[in-house]
Parts: sequence; structure tokens; C-alpha cells
Amino acid sequence: MQTKLLSRLSNKPINAHLTVLLLVLWLAGIFLINVLYSADKTETELVSRVIATGLEVPWQIDFAPERRIFITERHGRVLVFNSQAETASGTLPKPAVWTTLTNVFERGEGGLLGIAIDPDFATTPYVYLAYNESRNGKPYHQLVRYIEITTNINGQSRRVGKLDKVLISNIPGAVFHNGGRLKFAKDKTLFWGIGDRLIPDSAQNLNVLTGKILRLTREGGIPGNNPFRNSYIYSYGHRNVQGIAFSDKGDQIFASEHGPSSWNLCCRDEVNEIYAGANYGWPVITGDQTHPKMITPLLHSGTNITWAPGGLVYVSEGKWAHSLLVTGLRGRSLYRIVLAKQKRSNGKLSRSRATKLEVYFNDKWGRLRDIAKGNKRYGFSDNYYILTSNRDGRGNPRKDDDKIILFSLP
Repeated sequence: MQTKLLSRLSNKPINAHLTVLLLVLWLAGIFLINVLYSADKTETELVSRVIATGLEVPWQIDFAPERRIFITERHGRVLVFNSQAETASGTLPKPAVWTTLTNVFERGEGGLLGIAIDPDFATTPYVYLAYNESRNGKPYHQLVRYIEITTNINGQSRRVGKLDKVLISNIPGAVFHNGGRLKFAKDKTLFWGIGDRLIPDSAQNLNVLTGKILRLTREGGIPGNNPFRNSYIYSYGHRNVQGIAFSDKGDQIFASEHGPSSWNLCCRDEVNEIYAGANYGWPVITGDQTHPKMITPLLHSGTNITWAPGGLVYVSEGKWAHSLLVTGLRGRSLYRIVLAKQKRSNGKLSRSRATKLEVYFNDKWGRLRDIAKGNKRYGFSDNYYILTSNRDGRGNPRKDDDKIILFSLP
């Protein structure tokens, strides 16, 4: 390509200094792309430790008052750890089974996936769960709301979950590409990422809910300010959303999703900045491809590197402020995406821009499924929590997998 470029330039009556300048700019562009896509294998060692072991394919983590930690396991259990009762060795005590969902379609990437604790849990103790229900052997997406009740079990008072309401059901699922991430926004609306269920064109079809990010009220209604009238759809053109994160002020939304994996269209895992009503291109465009009515990713993994991203968080404080942390399943790493400072015009922020990609915990813990920061409102410190996913059928389970990893930032 360099030879072709120089040949084209040499056939034009162009100033030699300009020729050199164009070549330098072109090479600089290639260098920047390579820096972003190859990532820095950082030597910085983040302080980390294992605080829980023996989990069975955990999928998402969330936090509740009294420093309680809720975790979903793909086969159908919701576990609760009491972090106030941390042992002398710094590990969590044995978890309690809060509820066990029945009739869960746990095949491939299906099962019990997302969990979101109600923002007002202290007064309205609701827990929202996204899972694949098995009906005659076929999977269907279900979004349900459980309520915490106190009951007597074997003479002991226990807090457990009880089904309160089915919010959304009857969305066809699949063995793969189910998405599943749940996250509450600052305005207390609930976001739900759903994959394309291996039907790529469904991501562009606004009459179906697969291949989308949905937004709904806590009662399962459609917010009046959603971008499409009478529709849960917030954004579309998604292949398989795995992570959702909000900036500290709530005015920015980010999402991670898996790129294509076929022999002729590899990789291109994405991190996107999400806008209401926007089209993110799948399957029309991927990676650096463009379309005037579609959004290209904030960053993607390139054409020969796979992250298989999972959970996503926005860092708002400290030395790492204004960056994103995303877990990698196949990448078996934690990725930090450094964002450039943005300008605000007429009350609106300019589009985010990635300036650097860093890699941490490379193959230290295996496949990394989710990441979350402890909620300060509930007494948690500034530490971050990671869930491994080495028992999901695609990893090499290590001793005591799966685990919860606790770590802090520099």
C-alpha cells in the first residue's frame, strides 16, 4: 500500500515537501490505529485478591443496602453475600440462596443473565431479573420483578425473593446472542440489552425487540420520552450487547458488544457511545465501515483481535477518571479505554473519543464476565468487583472457579 501511494504521488506535479507531509500524516494515522487496536500491555499491577470461590457460571453482580452483594448464576440461582460479615482472611462468607428460578433455558449463552437492584431498594425492595425461559424446549426472553420478603425457614428468619410481576415476556431468544445486561439509569429507568438471536437482520427491524437496547419504567411501561413512539427501543443495530454503563452525571451512555466471528468477517468487538434513537449498523456495517445514517463505534478490537467484551463501567474519580473499564471473555483481560476531554456546546457534550487502550490482568484470572463498582450509598468502598466465567463451557476451569475478584485503582 505504501508503494501504491508513492507511485500515485510521483505521477502528480506536486511539491516534494507536500509529498513528504502527506506520507508522514498517513503513517501517523496507521501508527495511531495500531496503538489503539493492539493496546498497551501495561506493566502496572493492580492490587487484587479473590474474595469468593466456587460459583457456578456467575453472570452479573449488583449491590444493595447493608453491603449486600447480589449475583446471578446462569443455571437459575440468585445468591446474596453479606460483605459486612467478611472473614478474617478477607473473604466473603458463604452466600445465601435468595431465589432459584425454574424452567430456565440454560444452553449455549442462555440462562439467568442480568440483575438490577431497584434504586430505592430500602423502601421498595425490588430486584429485576432477565433470563431465558424454556417453553417446549425453546427459549424466550423474560424480564421479571421479584420482591424481597422475610420468611421462616427451619426455624430461622430469612430474606428471600418472591416473584412480584412479569414486566416483559414472549420475546424469542436463542442458544446464542441473547444479550442480557440490565442497568438502571440516573433517572431510574431500566435499560436492557438484547442480542440479535443469530438473526442479523432483526437488529435493523424496529418491529421486533431483538438486536436492541430497550428502556422501560420500573413498572414495565414505555417512558414517554423514548425515541420511538409506543416502543421500548432506545437504540438499534446491535449484534449482542453485553455491557451498559452511565457517566457519573448520567448524561452519557456506553455499551459493549460482541462483533462478528465468521471466517471472513472476524472480530470487531465494539464499545459504543449510545444515543437515543441511533442505529449502530449491524449487520450493514462493522468496525471502521461507515454509513451516513449509522453510528460507528467509539472503539473496536480490529480485524484479528477478539475481546469478547462483557461488563462495562465508567470511572468518574481519581487518576483514571473519564475512562471505561470493560472485561474480556475470550480476551481474558481487563481493558481500560481512556477518553479524551470533551467540549460542551449549547449544553451538549461533543461525541466521546478514545485515545488509548490498556490491558490488565492478562490471563491472570481467565475469562472475565462482569465488572462493577461498589455502591457508596450502601456503605461500599471505592473498590471494583469482577466475576470470572471459566465454567461456562468455553474456558479452562481453574481451582475453585468461578470467583469474585476485588481490586482497586491506582
